[in-house]
Amino acid sequence: MIISFITLKFKEDDVRLGLSLLRQIAAFNKKQPGCVRASVGEPLDGDEAYILFSQWEDKRVMDFALQALQKNPEAGKSFAQLVNIAMGKPGTGRFEMH
Repeated sequence: MIISFITLKFKEDDVRLGLSLLRQIAAFNKKQPGCVRASVGEPLDGDEAYILFSQWEDKRVMDFALQALQKNPEAGKSFAQLVNIAMGKPGTGRFEMH
């Protein structure tokens, strides 16, 4: 089982758009073969970082889904827009769970 995440911070004016884009990408991931779960997390206690969390059957299907995201014009546009409104560099991680 593989989990992946991306954390992003947004300017106050961009939070609504950022959440909408994160939810669009989570919905795209959920439709991909091998996606066990995809969800968006909102901050608690005033933390400013939002998270897109995905769980995959294995690394192969996760990599295939990333390629599908890059090839899909609508999803790719959402991701590019998300990166453009993010404050600073997004945090990312991919882990194999045992």
